[in-house]
Amino acid sequence: QPNYVKLVIKHKIYLDQMIKAKIALGVSAQDIMMEYGSLRHYNFALEKILSTNILTNESLDGILPLVKLCDNEGTAISGHSNMLEIVSNSLRKIETKHWDILFSKLQMTPKDLLAKCLEGKDAKILGVLLLVFLNYDKTDFMEDLRSGDDTVADVIEDQDMMLSVLRLLVTSAANATDSTLAADSWDMCFQLMRLLKALDKGNNTNLVQEALQMINPSSSE
Repeated sequence: QPNYVKLVIKHKIYLDQMIKAKIALGVSAQDIMMEYGSLRHYNFALEKILSTNILTNESLDGILPLVKLCDNEGTAISGHSNMLEIVSNSLRKIETKHWDILFSKLQMTPKDLLAKCLEGKDAKILGVLLLVFLNYDKTDFMEDLRSGDDTVADVIEDQDMMLSVLRLLVTSAANATDSTLAADSWDMCFQLMRLLKALDKGNNTNLVQEALQMINPSSSE
């Protein structure tokens, strides 16, 4: 009987390696984006380089200009800033103890990032960020509370911002034509209401009532 050889084709995205090689050669961010920016996995490659460099304590000087170039890219097609997507997904991939490195290099705070999402009415990325922040490690959360302003804890305890986030998520969920997107937005609304309830209990406030009135003004009558 003849022997047959079975060939198994494996797919691997190596775009990040190509981009890193270009960075190492000193190719400008603009030229790299011009060459690779239209490729499907470009954003994913930048996320991979950014998160890996942070975890391995490598310099971010080469990758950050590429990430920042994506700030306004994609808004016309996907409806959101590619930079926000890259940064948000990178935060999901790294431990909270490394977040300060990224925020420091970006010259942004967690509140700045959330505010940028609100400004752009970017419900999808806002949901990703909020999920990351709501799952913030409790030990780190308490450490943040002791360290002052401009921390994740500071963002979560910003009552006006949390209500603004809820308003955007409710609007997004109510207007969504995609059932999956609507379900995700409503789920985030539910999680945020749980947070507001906890803040009410800890600070003796009425955020839940304010949120309900905001969602359904007739409920206050």
